Amino acid sequence: MSRGDTTFNKSLFIKNIADETRTTDLKNVFSKYGHVADVYIPVDFYTRKPRGFAYVQYPFH
Repeated sequence: MSRGDTTFNKSLFIKNIADETRTTDLKNVFSKYGHVADVYIPVDFYTRKPRGFAYVQYPFH
């Protein structure tokens, strides 16, 4: 693989999301603006509840 073939992801930070929000919900909303590579919603270590924010990643060449 040459150096020019490398693909990175750019991450978009989304805050104040509802606890009921799922990764598919965010993917559906943000796919309007381009291909979504990944969606990550962090959860609290102890309660396992969503922490109220998420990351949406877009591929970046």
